[in-house]
Amino acid sequence: MPKAKYEGIYHSIKKRIEAQDYPYQSLLPSENTLIEEYACSRNTVRRALAELVADGYVQTMQGRGVRVIYQPVGKTTFTIGGIETFQETARRNRLRAVTKVTKFETVIADECFAAKSGFSVGDELWSIERVRYLDGKALILDVNYFLKEFVPGLTPQIAASSIYDYIENTLGMQIITSKRRITVEHA
Repeated sequence: MPKAKYEGIYHSIKKRIEAQDYPYQSLLPSENTLIEEYACSRNTVRRALAELVADGYVQTMQGRGVRVIYQPVGKTTFTIGGIETFQETARRNRLRAVTKVTKFETVIADECFAAKSGFSVGDELWSIERVRYLDGKALILDVNYFLKEFVPGLTPQIAASSIYDYIENTLGMQIITSKRRITVEHA
């Protein structure tokens, strides 16, 4: 039995994204351009794009197009503006998100921590641990450190809601980069 046309389009675009013909944060060609390129219907293109969205390669942006969110393995520094927050992901997937703050304290960066993190020895930091739940299931243990001088007034209540929202919308700062390390473990 022949494969559906959208699968071929999906694999073609996916391969081009992985080869960085469409680099991270770039917009894919318009639907009309893809329809011409692949000689297919709008529904076929939309179905291929929906598969790419489901697999985490692209993100649709109302009125702007389809943005590439795939990053090759190994990159650890990225633009936060291009990342969906936990709350945004939950809303998009129609899931109920809850964040519980399990640790909220001030720490001073020692030599060992400074060497691992990039903070300077003696930096005063907010040390925050949060458990992220989707539809009642604990899915993420989020451990964060913020320079206290740059994020004044942070509280456990803000941490339970959205720290990035607080930084951008209350403190009026723009987040340009963040460094994340993700560890995946079996429960």
